[in-house]
Amino acid sequence: MLKWEDVTRLANRLNGVPVLGCRPGSPAAVAGVRYGDILMAVNDVPTPDWAAYIEARQNGSTEKEASTTAARYMEEAGHVRSR
Repeated sequence: MLKWEDVTRLANRLNGVPVLGCRPGSPAAVAGVRYGDILMAVNDVPTPDWAAYIEARQNGSTEKEASTTAARYMEEAGHVRSR
């Protein structure tokens, strides 16, 4: 598992926001978001920082309808995968 500092550094390189975790049962958790993911867009709006992420969420659809672009570091493969 990546250290938080490494996740933050990767988020900065990918121009996204790092995920520390999500509440069990939340829409994010149900969608598969987890620690270390990098959120790069919400409803096709880039999220280079938390302010942009919050604004995109507030201006977008309801929480259950949001479309999110994310990246996940695949430690066993040593690379980042977008989804």
